[in-house]
Amino acid sequence: MSRTDRTVCLGLGLFIGALALMMTTACREWRKRHHELVAASKRGPEFPRELKFERIKVTLPDVEWVDMPNGAVLCLLPSSPESNGSRPGQNADCAPANQGKPFGAVPLVHVTARVFAGSVCDRPESKGLANVTAEAIRLGGSRSLTGEALAEEIEFLGADLGVSVSEEWVDFSISGHSRHCRRFLQMLTGLIFDPALPADKLDLCKGLLAETFRRENDRPGDIAQREFMRQIFPDHPYGWRTVGDAETVKAIEMDQVAAFHKRNYTPARLLVGIAGDFDAESVRNELRALLPTGVIGEAESDFIPRVPAAEPAPGAGIVAAAYRKLPQTSIALGHPGVERKHPDYFKLTVLNALLGGATSRLRDRVRTKLGLTYAISGRFSFMSVAGYFSVSTSTKT
Repeated sequence: MSRTDRTVCLGLGLFIGALALMMTTACREWRKRHHELVAASKRGPEFPRELKFERIKVTLPDVEWVDMPNGAVLCLLPSSPESNGSRPGQNADCAPANQGKPFGAVPLVHVTARVFAGSVCDRPESKGLANVTAEAIRLGGSRSLTGEALAEEIEFLGADLGVSVSEEWVDFSISGHSRHCRRFLQMLTGLIFDPALPADKLDLCKGLLAETFRRENDRPGDIAQREFMRQIFPDHPYGWRTVGDAETVKAIEMDQVAAFHKRNYTPARLLVGIAGDFDAESVRNELRALLPTGVIGEAESDFIPRVPAAEPAPGAGIVAAAYRKLPQTSIALGHPGVERKHPDYFKLTVLNALLGGATSRLRDRVRTKLGLTYAISGRFSFMSVAGYFSVSTSTKT
């Protein structure tokens, strides 16, 4: 055998040996994976629908409700179970002394002061007054802290301040580091009960709303919702928009804002909710010192007019608002519902999640299976003396 033949045979032998080694390794890995799959199949069902889970146990946190002597109500939910009472070491900023322990690991606090002074307090000739008052308070600050100084301090503290207006209430909320909890309470109580209400901020607020009204008919979805609410509550403030109308807002003067604030921003209509890393006893003492004394104003349920019984006229209920040709049509449909304290509240809330939530039957049928829309949702809305059910979507015209 020549030298060349020996070289070829040696190379062929090495190749066959390497191939055999690769096949052996592959077979060993296959057997290992097979045994793992067999073991896994014995540990659980083959299909996801056959999975069974233990019943979920939900433990609700302990919430402390405090009725203040002046009629205000406090809802306290400290993150540490040890902070529900006073103890040595608590500091002047209402933050708990056990920072660093597991329950106090996140040093954040969120405060919401809810005043029951929403758009239901408006009158037909001054629609939007509740919203203008809240915005003027936010922009103007308090007598001890101007709007500009308030914005600068909020930014310096790394906090977040928000004001929102709904049909029944106005929410003043602030969140940030728990070491500033005491200062947050001072800011909110100053805004609510001692606002500056400068005239230039009222003009600014009305100017911003005027631009909103100018562009309101550029959003078909908002038009559909506006007309829907007018049909559900035709003779009630629930059917009015919280921002009001262009004509009524333009006519609002500062004396109306001041009178609205004096009449509706009272301790008896205040609900303060605090959650996070704080000491409950320190917060209670701080609010007792900050809030006005004496029971002032009406309670929550005394200022909302009753809703007339729904008696739809024959043939009524369909309203078309077509003001321009568009490739997409916005739809809002529904009917009157029930109030917040109705015995079926929780049943309807669960039903709403099944019917119109993020993974609901409406979404699965209309969007996923039929492909008629990108988004569709349904909801039950509950208010103090009434409610409604609505479905909203947009589709190709």
